[in-house]
Amino acid sequence: MSTVKKQITKKEQQMASESVARLSQFAGRRKSSKSNEVRITLQGEDIMIPEKALIHLIEVLSNMSDGKSVDIVAEDAELSTQRAADILNVSRPFIIKLLEQGRIPFKKVGKHRRILLHDVLRVKEQQNKVRESQLGKLVKDSQILGLGY
Repeated sequence: MSTVKKQITKKEQQMASESVARLSQFAGRRKSSKSNEVRITLQGEDIMIPEKALIHLIEVLSNMSDGKSVDIVAEDAELSTQRAADILNVSRPFIIKLLEQGRIPFKKVGKHRRILLHDVLRVKEQQNKVRESQLGKLVKDSQILGLGY
């Protein structure tokens, strides 16, 4: 899977920001609704979408309003070792080491390893928890030592 990252323009950021505000207001009013569908009118034509799609659309637009590019990938998507390494911000050899140690499940397709996205995201979440814990310890130690942080 190859993707081309395009820079979000200032105009796109502004449009996304305005859309987030309007869609969020709409979604907030819908909380009492029992329907799980949303009717959207595009150029005079009504389209029904699942309410969950609206929530995802708001999330995408929110990232765009911050100037971030967005990739949408199915959670059960299979990734190459390089793509997994990119997501975790580590080297490809380090990913292979984790796979061989059994820390991340994978399957082989021919001679290539494939990793499920949700397994990579689970590892990323674990890394973030460890990072936050270590940062908390550093802050505590610096306060004890009077380093001014």
